[in-house]
Amino acid sequence: MKHNFYLISALFSIIFISGCANQSGETFVIPLSSGSQLGDLCTGNEECRDFCRTYSLECEEYCRNHHENPTCQEHFSFVLDDILDPTLAPGYAKCYLMPGSHRTYRTGRTFAIDKINPSTMYITVEYKGLYKSTDGGKSWQYSSNGIRGSRREDDQNKPCHGEYFSLYMDPTNSKRLLLLGGAGPGLLTETYGVGGIYETINGGESWSQLAQDWMSSYAGFSVIDPLNPATIYYTTSALTGSNTEADPNRIFITDGVVYKTADNGKTWEELPTGFVPHLRTSGLFMNPKDSNNLILTTFAFKGGNDPDRVLEPVQLGILFTKDGGNTWSQMTSLPEQYRAVGTADISSNNFDHMFVTTSGVPGIEGKSFYSLDGGETFAETSMAIAFAQYDPRDDSGMRLVGYMSFPFEEAGENIMESTDGGATWHNLGPWPQEMKDETVPIPITVEGTQKVRLSNIVFNPVDTKTIYLTGNWGYVWKSTDNGKTWTTILSVDMLEE
Repeated sequence: MKHNFYLISALFSIIFISGCANQSGETFVIPLSSGSQLGDLCTGNEECRDFCRTYSLECEEYCRNHHENPTCQEHFSFVLDDILDPTLAPGYAKCYLMPGSHRTYRTGRTFAIDKINPSTMYITVEYKGLYKSTDGGKSWQYSSNGIRGSRREDDQNKPCHGEYFSLYMDPTNSKRLLLLGGAGPGLLTETYGVGGIYETINGGESWSQLAQDWMSSYAGFSVIDPLNPATIYYTTSALTGSNTEADPNRIFITDGVVYKTADNGKTWEELPTGFVPHLRTSGLFMNPKDSNNLILTTFAFKGGNDPDRVLEPVQLGILFTKDGGNTWSQMTSLPEQYRAVGTADISSNNFDHMFVTTSGVPGIEGKSFYSLDGGETFAETSMAIAFAQYDPRDDSGMRLVGYMSFPFEEAGENIMESTDGGATWHNLGPWPQEMKDETVPIPITVEGTQKVRLSNIVFNPVDTKTIYLTGNWGYVWKSTDNGKTWTTILSVDMLEE
């Protein structure tokens, strides 16, 4: 069961509800009567203040209409944030270390390199926001202007950013990027614009929200049509609401887990992928030779605390469309008990080459599979690999680099390589030293896990011997000898706020 535990938990190092959680607590209701003065009602009344700050829509409405009220300004400024400061959403959030978890200062799949000028790089770090380097990672500058976050609990003039899941660079314009994530389940209007899909067209100098209020704020993966860059797809999930006041059966979609716009966000449609309970997405891929052909990988997983975190009995697995999302079909070539696809990649040089890591149904260990015929058939790999990426510089589409995170797995403390499309794997080089040094116990029945855990593999677009790894704690590692040795070019303690 060790493989199965990891293959589930590995996904959650990339796709997880934001770490910036708004405060909550139980209070009693103190209604405001018509014409009452908020200042008189709540002066010196801590319980009233706490209630208003957390729950009372009447208090919020009063303060939004009475900006000048001293009590509103002193105690209820959070309801004015989106009016007075467009970078701050209403509410307060913890924006500091959550002890005892690898889900701290996560970077997800948000490391991007400019293909025209590889010295220009971008990454997001949980709690901190998005940063940009123009000197190959020697220095990093905060570049989150316009990306909304909650007001920081420890510094009310700064935004707290949740975990962003992925960052995409327009293949036709390296100054245009899309950023996804930053919020848990909810409608965008309910998260005050936090989450969704943010766009920059000036290399990160400023950002704007492309999604609309009626759409889900929980965003995972995206693709941009290289033939028509105004056409964008992004994925969401069928997660239920996490708010204790929400209907536990409520979901934020009606037809499917992919949104599409053909006019750069002016209008969107929810595509009819269908869904099952607790459906999440693990990848979205567009055929570079046919932009109407997309492949969506999914898994259905019930979140929560152990032992509640379990795979659902019904899995959609891999879905595909050949008409730009109008209709979707299920790819059934994976064995039925291995259709919960936790991570996936498809070669940009050969769309027939696919690699997926799956979690088995309860009682069955997860496995990795590869396909060389577009998913018509899948074969099991020589060893389980939790996360792998195709090398875009390999014209054959046969080279992948991957890893497992636990030292007791067959791959051990190594980065792995395949040169035959995923069929067989061999050691490329060791883990970065921080992963070896930062092993801590966790309250699950496995031998241990890494406080520092990998989340992405990125290839230098020009130098064929340079590879990057990213992980939590804001880490970016660089190898200039094809993965044999690693140098740290970023960690959270290097960032200036």
